[in-house]
Amino acid sequence: MPLPDPALTPSLICPEATDLTMILDATDRHRLHAAMVLVGVHRVPVPVVLDLVWHQLHPQTRTLEVPGLTVHLDAATMDLMRWHGARQRLDRHRAGPAWQHSLRVFVDETGRPSSETRADEAVTIAAAKAGPPPVTLAEMRDLAA
Repeated sequence: MPLPDPALTPSLICPEATDLTMILDATDRHRLHAAMVLVGVHRVPVPVVLDLVWHQLHPQTRTLEVPGLTVHLDAATMDLMRWHGARQRLDRHRAGPAWQHSLRVFVDETGRPSSETRADEAVTIAAAKAGPPPVTLAEMRDLAA
């Protein structure tokens, strides 16, 4: 999956931005990769990302809209969100009757909404495998600052 538009990604001059790029490169197939991009690249607050529901994403205008916040997304991020949706449909099929129906964008393999604690654990483990110091989902947002 390609990274979002380079014009929107952080400068590689800053070591922290390099860490963010390494994390995103190393986690491109992770269940929460799209959440990492929304937080780390587009600087969407973690609670907003984890509470995001599908109807708040608008592919035609490439925007994410929640009360009090509109975020313009690049084409690569919208492609990533489509890929994420396809993965979620596959998870729903695999889970069968165990699937817990939710309109949330970020859920686990059985449809349960992702909590910030579970998301942080998953991101910390994935980031540690990428090489830079482990970070939480919220810290990814700070890396892009």
